[in-house]
Amino acid sequence: MAYYYKLNIAGEELHFKFHYLETIQYFHNCIEESLDENAISVKKRDFVEWKNRWNAESCASTEIAILPFRTGDYLLNFNRCVYHAVAFLYKNKAYLITAQSGTGKSTQLKNWMQLYGDETKIINGDKPVIEKTNENTILVHPSPWKGKEGWGDDSLSPAPLGGVILLTQAKENKIERMQNWQAAIPLFSRFFYTIESEENIRQVSEIESCILDTVPVFHLSNVGDLASTQLIHDVITEVE
Repeated sequence: MAYYYKLNIAGEELHFKFHYLETIQYFHNCIEESLDENAISVKKRDFVEWKNRWNAESCASTEIAILPFRTGDYLLNFNRCVYHAVAFLYKNKAYLITAQSGTGKSTQLKNWMQLYGDETKIINGDKPVIEKTNENTILVHPSPWKGKEGWGDDSLSPAPLGGVILLTQAKENKIERMQNWQAAIPLFSRFFYTIESEENIRQVSEIESCILDTVPVFHLSNVGDLASTQLIHDVITEVE
């Protein structure tokens, strides 16, 4: 059975076809019913590929996991894409902390809110949307994919990107600014889209190039303590 709904994501009204009632429940705070059958949806081949890759059954949790990729495909038509990171607003700029799942992004955001929460708003805790503007700047938008903690504020306006922190675990804390060639592959791997066309890859590359050309990217090796989070604060404060 198919269920049709619409969501506003990154300033665009997007229409979706869901296959499971639990998917509707996941988005229940931000969706309205729709009659548009020409909608974004998880395709049968997506479920098959997910099963082959992750041994995941066709169910609501699989549909919810795949939807950011299909949404990213659609948003690329508007120079936007879903991105894997936590995003927060600090002194009128957005910052992204990105890493592989389980590396400590949420820990860093918790630390940040403990240290600088009075000056900070959480944009999104897992998958914000980033936009390349006509002026070749990057804006960061909220999204409905807020992660298991449910962190995010859909009422926030898009904010200009101030910097990106690539996170890895280590036995000691160290932060350094990355050169573009060092950051290119790690940044590229965080976009949510499907590699089904050359155009998709070209559009993602253009967004990434804009990031590399306009904001600093830092590599933080860290143990996940408050001192490591202070390093982030110190370097982004220096480049403001």
